[in-house]
Amino acid sequence: MKKQKTQLIIILVVLAVMVASYFALSAHNKKVVEDEATDDYTLLTLDTTKISEIKVTKTTKTEVTNEADSAADGTSANDAGAEASNTEDTSSSAAAGDSADTTASEALTADAAATTDAVAEGTSTEGSSAEGSSAAEPVYEYSSEVAYDLVLENGTWYLASDKSLEVDQDSVASLISKVATVTSNKEIAGVTDFAQYGLDHPSLSIEITLNDGIKTTIYVGDYNSVSSLYYARIGDSANVYMITATLSTSFGVEGSSFEKVDSSASTVETSAGITDVDIDASAASSAAAAQSSQNASAEATEGDSTSASTDTTTESAVVAE
Repeated sequence: MKKQKTQLIIILVVLAVMVASYFALSAHNKKVVEDEATDDYTLLTLDTTKISEIKVTKTTKTEVTNEADSAADGTSANDAGAEASNTEDTSSSAAAGDSADTTASEALTADAAATTDAVAEGTSTEGSSAEGSSAAEPVYEYSSEVAYDLVLENGTWYLASDKSLEVDQDSVASLISKVATVTSNKEIAGVTDFAQYGLDHPSLSIEITLNDGIKTTIYVGDYNSVSSLYYARIGDSANVYMITATLSTSFGVEGSSFEKVDSSASTVETSAGITDVDIDASAASSAAAAQSSQNASAEATEGDSTSASTDTTTESAVVAE
């Protein structure tokens, strides 16, 4: 009986620990979700009324083949093969020339074979090493170009590359509102290797100039598919932040997208624009008379066809009798 009580107490203790662990884990997960949903860090705050220029630069990367390394690997492999072949020829000649002393010949042949194996093994190792080094890291080329440069002059926004293009001022105002406050829910402090976040060659660089000449640059790096966020950096800061796709989507466009569309160019006609309807009664009567005549002709033709068919039937019946 005492043993059963002990077992029952142990079971109750285990259940209590399990329940406590469950509630503790639930509370932790809830806190994590709340932290992810809250913008804990403010990267940037700007007075949008003082912005006088927005310059956006895009950078693209293209993977290239390192042909020089491939050629070097091929040459090294050929040299190793030639060395192995020369070693085999030397060992064969030595074995054939020393036919008088069988023991010496066998020893020489054994040594040559060992040398050949060593060279072949070294060649294989070098080849594997070369192959591993060539496939270790892809090589990329980067190219950057200014996508657009919006400049404010006399209260109106223009494209620096084409001032004759009429810019939609509302579109620019909407764009500027995106940088009034830039927030993040994750900060990576003290970064020294920005390449791991795609910030050594950022895909998007947003340079904002204020009226007093102060410039602020926002760099947007790689996309993190796990968190669905982008890595970002402000100026030369050592901190990296994770932000939503708002900046990448809003600023990653072409300059032509800011062109104002003339709504009056496309006109849709409606009944509201009709002021007078003129109906030609004589033309309508002529058309009706023509239609009646066609209908009468069709009926007459049909009647003649029916009469002819009846006469033919009657005649056939008389002949039969």
